[in-house]
Amino acid sequence: MIGKKGVKLAPTAQSLLKFTFRLAPFFSSTFSILVAVALTRGFSAEPECQLQNSPTGLHGVKHSQDYRFEHLSDTNGQLSKITYFHCIKNTHPTALLSARWDKAGMEFQFIQNGQCASNSFDTFIGAVEDPDSPILFGTGSRYEKPASAYVRQSPAQVVKLKVAPLLNSSIGGKLSDHEAPVNLGLRTHSSIEGPTFTYIFQNFGDELILQMPGFSAHWARFGKPEIPQWNTAKDELSLKRGENWKFSNPAEVENFTERLFSVSILSPKAGTVIARGQVSLYLPEKAIIK
Repeated sequence: MIGKKGVKLAPTAQSLLKFTFRLAPFFSSTFSILVAVALTRGFSAEPECQLQNSPTGLHGVKHSQDYRFEHLSDTNGQLSKITYFHCIKNTHPTALLSARWDKAGMEFQFIQNGQCASNSFDTFIGAVEDPDSPILFGTGSRYEKPASAYVRQSPAQVVKLKVAPLLNSSIGGKLSDHEAPVNLGLRTHSSIEGPTFTYIFQNFGDELILQMPGFSAHWARFGKPEIPQWNTAKDELSLKRGENWKFSNPAEVENFTERLFSVSILSPKAGTVIARGQVSLYLPEKAIIK
């Protein structure tokens, strides 16, 4: 849990707001405010460029002739529900950037120059800094940049069904797919009311296909082998621009868990993966695992 002795934890949201205007010269105050709002109110999945240089976040810079980018890992540091935020900004004036940040659970192909790609999610698992969280970048992830990232201290635990605050997640950015610009903006919400588990996926960007392995198989264990619009064979969902998908289903259980799912975003044109991120969802469980 957060507060465990000897563990370096993420900073508080109050610290984020306190330092939000104490920025390095190459960042604008408007830019910093966007991230402050993202971490205190929940990140908006519309493809906006959000990044800051603040003592509250783990920030780094890569600057060379061929590759220029900045990266940020941050949390709001609350003692209950925590929002994790990871972001990469391509600062090169002309070149696209492909980057993979495994410890942060995200990957983006061809981030547009001057633009960002990011992933945020809510969780109840405390944050700890992992200084060994390198970013792989370039064609075929051939280069490596040392970096730190906030990661969860432990896997999610199965708990008794009591109160389950809304979980929000998002994957967003401005990418390029075969030289065509792509606005990526996926937002997910997960909630529990009584015995009913509800999921809402909102697409604020261009048309996309998402794959989320393990989701349909879990619900099949609770008598729901088919999910509306969901390709259970591929664990795949297609969303047009502006489309919302909602799935609600009761599960007569006393226990639930909060799980981080890895989501791959596929290009509708080529069927290739253009992005990967994590979303946090509630799932029913039959028994507490000891």
